[in-house]
Amino acid sequence: RNVILIMTTNAGASDMARETVGFGNLTREGEDEQAVQKMFTPEFRNRLDAVVAFGYLGKDTVARVVDKFILQLELQLAEQDVDIQFDKAAEPRLLLLDEPFSALDAAARPLVRELLVRVLAERTALVISHDPGDAAALAEHVVVLEHGRVAAG
Repeated sequence: RNVILIMTTNAGASDMARETVGFGNLTREGEDEQAVQKMFTPEFRNRLDAVVAFGYLGKDTVARVVDKFILQLELQLAEQDVDIQFDKAAEPRLLLLDEPFSALDAAARPLVRELLVRVLAERTALVISHDPGDAAALAEHVVVLEHGRVAAG
């Protein structure tokens, strides 16, 4: 019996997202292989036929994926007689992020956090989070609300 098993991992994703520092190697060649070696035992790695590293999606591709999900959401809401409008501003003045990490796999959190730190460095955002670590990583100013009132900030 023949079986083709395809597995995915975020091994090395957060390291690959970081910018290089210094005058040495300014590329990330080989770091994905190092991450796989650190994460998996030699016994497991010896059973692999191939390791395929995927690059980041370009802005156009991400935009097409977002458009697809927006269309799906619009169709689902239309079935319930709900109309929703999206503003596709290229440079929104304010981003509203409600629990941006809540639905993420734990392994994906560092990569998404790094991405958001970069994006939010150039924009104003209102981030709603129950996780103090997320708030501290993303925010320049943190306000704590208790029972609808500012408790600290």
